[in-house]
Amino acid sequence: MDSFFNLFFVIAMISLYEIMYNPRFMYLYGISLGLAFMCKGPHAALIFMIGLLYIPRIREAFKKRSRVVISAFLAALLPVAWMVKRSMFDGMQFIDTLMFGETVDRVSTSDENFSKPIIDFIGSNVMQLFIITMIVAAVAMAVIRLRSGNRSITVVTIFIKENYLLLVWTVLPVMFFAILKSYLDWYIYTSLLALCILVARLGGIVIKHLVRKNPTVAVITTGLIVAASFFFIVPCIKNDINLAGTGGHPVDEFTQDMLNFAAQYGDEYAGRNVYLLSDFRQYSKQGHWECEYVAPAEMYCDFVAVDGTLDNFLSDDGSLIIVDKDLWDKYSSDLTGHVILQDNSYLIFSTDMY
Repeated sequence: MDSFFNLFFVIAMISLYEIMYNPRFMYLYGISLGLAFMCKGPHAALIFMIGLLYIPRIREAFKKRSRVVISAFLAALLPVAWMVKRSMFDGMQFIDTLMFGETVDRVSTSDENFSKPIIDFIGSNVMQLFIITMIVAAVAMAVIRLRSGNRSITVVTIFIKENYLLLVWTVLPVMFFAILKSYLDWYIYTSLLALCILVARLGGIVIKHLVRKNPTVAVITTGLIVAASFFFIVPCIKNDINLAGTGGHPVDEFTQDMLNFAAQYGDEYAGRNVYLLSDFRQYSKQGHWECEYVAPAEMYCDFVAVDGTLDNFLSDDGSLIIVDKDLWDKYSSDLTGHVILQDNSYLIFSTDMY
C-alpha cells in the first residue's frame, strides 16, 4: 500500500501545483487525498498540511465556495463510505485502532530519536545526487561569471521562488516524522520523490541559463548531471528498493497462503477468530495485526483478525493461529498435537487436537 500511497501523494502534489493555473484541479487534489487516506490512513494528513501551506499561492481558487465544498466532499467520499461499511462489521473498533490506537501507540512507544529520519534523508542517494547537482551548477555558474563579468546571476532566487511547493513537499514529511519520533525507513520515500523532481528542476533551470551564456559549459554540465544520476540512482533501484512480487516478501507470501487456504477450505473456517505470530510485523511482540496482514486474511478467508498471543489462542476454543515458519522452533512445544490445516510459508493451526 505504500507504493499506492506515494502514487496518490504525487498526484495530489501535481494537482496542487496546477491549481494556480486551473482551479478545477482542486477536485483531483481532493480525490487523491481521499485515496491516499485509504492507503495509509493518518499519513494522508501530510497532503492536507502541505495544501494548507500552499494556500497563499492559490488563494484565488478559494474564492468560489462551491469548488471548495465539492473538493472536500470528494476527499471524504471514499473514506466515509468505507468507515460506514466497516463499522457494520465491528463497530468503531478497527477505525479507532487505525486512527488512534496504532498511531498513538507507535508514537508513545517509539525509541527513535529526532535526528534519525533527517540523517537517513541526508544520507540517501537522491540527496547526494542533489548535492552533486548543486555543486556542478555552482561551478558552471562561477565559470560563466568569470568569463562574462556578470554579477547579477539570480538562478538560486528563481529556483526557490518557482519551486516553493516542491521544497515544502521535500522538507515537511521528514520533519513531521522527526518531531513525532515515529519512523520507518520508507516513510521518507515521498520526500525523496519530491527531491528527484527538484534535481530535474534545478538542472533544467541552470542549463537553460547556461545555454544562453555558453553552450559548451551547458553541454558539459548536462553530461555531469546525467552521469551522476546514473551513478547514484541505478544502484538504489538495483539493490535497495524492495519490489513486491519478487517472491520473497513476507506479506506476499502471506497473501498467497490466504488464497491457497480459501481455495482449499472455502467458507469452512469463515468468521473464526485468528491470531498471528510473525517476526516481520513491527508489533509482533504486542500480538498486533498490521494492516498488510489484515486485508488478505479478511478478504480471502473471511477471518476475524484478533490481537493476541499464543496464550490467547490456546484459551480461545475454535480459533486458528497463523505462525511464520521461521518461528516454529520457538512455539513447537506448545503447538505440537494441534491440527495443522496448512503448511506453506506460514503454518495454520486450529485448536483441535489429533
